[in-house]
Amino acid sequence: MKKFLLNTIEEAIKDVEREPTNPKSYLKAGKIVEKFEDYESAIRYYQTAIELDKKFIAAYINLSNLYYKKERNHLKAISILKKGISENPRNEKLILSLAKLYYRRQDYEKAIKELEKIKLSSLLPAIYKLEDGKLEDF
Repeated sequence: MKKFLLNTIEEAIKDVEREPTNPKSYLKAGKIVEKFEDYESAIRYYQTAIELDKKFIAAYINLSNLYYKKERNHLKAISILKKGISENPRNEKLILSLAKLYYRRQDYEKAIKELEKIKLSSLLPAIYKLEDGKLEDF
C-alpha cells in the first residue's frame, strides 16, 4: 500500500513536469500531497494552478478549503475566495463557498449578502442540506 501511495505522488509530480503549463496537473498534485498532509506543497501547487489560470475555480476552492480546514486561517480562506470571485464575478460555486465560510464564522449578515447574489435555483441543493440550522458541506 505504501509503495502504491508513493507511486501516486511520483506520478503527480511527473504530470507537472510533463505539462508545466497545465493548471489541472498542479491541481491534481495539490490534492494528492494534501492527502499526505503535506500542506505547504499543496498550497504551492494550488497557487501555481491559479497563477497559470486566474479563472480556475477548483484551485481557488481547494486552496481556500485547505487554509480554512487545515491551517485554521479563516481570513486567508476568505481572501482567496474573494480573489477568485474578482476573477470570476458570476461564479456561483465561489460565491456559495464564500457564503458558507461567513456562515461558519457566524457572520450571517455577510453570508446572506453573498447568497443574495445567487439565483434561487442554484441554492436548492444547499437548502436541502440545511439541517439543524447548520449548512453542511456538499
